[in-house]
Order: sequence, then structure tokens, then C-alpha cells
Amino acid sequence: MKLQGLLSLLGALVAVLHPGITYGQALSEAATVSPWTVKVTLTRETSPFDFRLVEYFTTTDAQHHTVVCASGFVDLQYILRDASGTIVSGVKDPWTKHSDKDYPMSFSSNGPSNGCTVVKAAGATRVVYLSWLYPNLKPGVYTLQIMLAPRGSAERVTLAPFTVTVH
Repeated sequence: MKLQGLLSLLGALVAVLHPGITYGQALSEAATVSPWTVKVTLTRETSPFDFRLVEYFTTTDAQHHTVVCASGFVDLQYILRDASGTIVSGVKDPWTKHSDKDYPMSFSSNGPSNGCTVVKAAGATRVVYLSWLYPNLKPGVYTLQIMLAPRGSAERVTLAPFTVTVH
């Protein structure tokens, strides 16, 4: 019970220090697990009424760690807490309902179909919507933490939390 109270207090402090995002604003945080870096920008969309997470993955070693198939669903972990600090359950395996949207990249490949092993890209942008991860959010204040947890690495790093207000 003491832990729950501490989490509630932490959530309230985060809300004061990192206030909720409004339309037209963008909040960004970045994290690195060598050789990977991800910068996540959170924006609030006016239509549909949703939060968009733009994830820019980069690597310092594209030859061995290409970011072509970096995934906001697989290489990032999302932890959403309500105002009381309780973790909100998300959609299990959201990639079965939606795929990462990929911004146009500056290369093309006519090689084999597996771009993950053929294209050695140092940067890739993905877009994930909060409603894909948490489709039934009730109105309230939430704290979203995102953890960079790349496949094939035991290392993890957590970005600073975002405060999300759902109306």
C-alpha cells in the first residue's frame, strides 16, 4: 500500500514538472543503448483525437545494426499508469492489428525482399498511435514511460515520462 501511495505522489510530481500536452505542442525525449538511439516525439492530433508517437531510431553501426526493421511495437516497451499509479493494460501484440508506419526513407532497394538484412540504414522513423496500444482509455491523466529495449540486447533504458491527459 505504501508503494501505491509513492507511485501516486510520483505521478502527481511528474504532472507538475512535465505538464500534459495540448494541441499543437510536441514533447520529445531521447535514450541510447549503444549502438541504438531513439528519439520519441509525442504530439496530440486533432483528428482523430489521439496521441501520435513519432519514433526516430538511429544507429552508430548501420553495417551490423541496421534500423530498417526497428519497431515501435517490438524494440520499445510502453508503460502507461493512471493517476493512482496503476499500470494500464494495453493491447497484447498490437502489431497484429496495426503495423508501424514508416516515413519515406532516402534509399530504395531492389534486392531480396528481406530489407532487414540487405539495407544498411543508419536512421528510420516510425509512427505509433497511443490508441493502437491502449484503445479504450477513459478520460483522465496518465503517465507514459517508454523503454528502449532493442531485440538482441539485454540492455534497457527508460525515457523521461510523458504526461497524457485524455478528455
